Amino acid sequence: RRLAKLITQAMLWTFSVLHYDAKSKTMVDWDWPADDGNNMIPPDQFENYRKERNLKYPCCVCADGTQQTYVEAIVYRWWNATTRTWVWISRCATDRCTYEVRIDRYFRLPSQSTRVYRHRGKECNPPAIVQMWSWQEQDILFSRLSSFTSGGISTEEFRTLFKSCELCNRVGTRRAMRFHRCSNTAFK
Repeated sequence: RRLAKLITQAMLWTFSVLHYDAKSKTMVDWDWPADDGNNMIPPDQFENYRKERNLKYPCCVCADGTQQTYVEAIVYRWWNATTRTWVWISRCATDRCTYEVRIDRYFRLPSQSTRVYRHRGKECNPPAIVQMWSWQEQDILFSRLSSFTSGGISTEEFRTLFKSCELCNRVGTRRAMRFHRCSNTAFK
């Protein structure tokens, strides 16, 4: 119940992006990335900024009650069918908790705190964030894929839905391929 309240607070807060702080067990302001002139970086440039600097995306509430002090959420672009616009979302990467915030609405808000993150070392790459698409997101992608009016889906979204077996090259949905038994192994 406490976690549901925290997630609701993050979703409804209008002044800044909130994320989970494991020390205080509360939602706190997430510092929006800024360039050296303290200008806010647009969400579509986060990934490049993250490659160069020590930016961590917002922390979801999965960190609550675990040994991990920071569980990095994912940030991605999503088509909002209701408003017929692209929006930027930050949500739990594993889809275990329901942390989800539409972050693009905070871009350029004067109340949003910013920070110029430290540069990474030349040899340091940002840690990979493995994204698990929610069932609802997958269903929406399937409906867009089979719709005559949607214009299809992007290559990245296609790779989200489908996976191929490296041994037999058979293709299936990611849901089904988790249980795939390769036909080539039966003959070996």
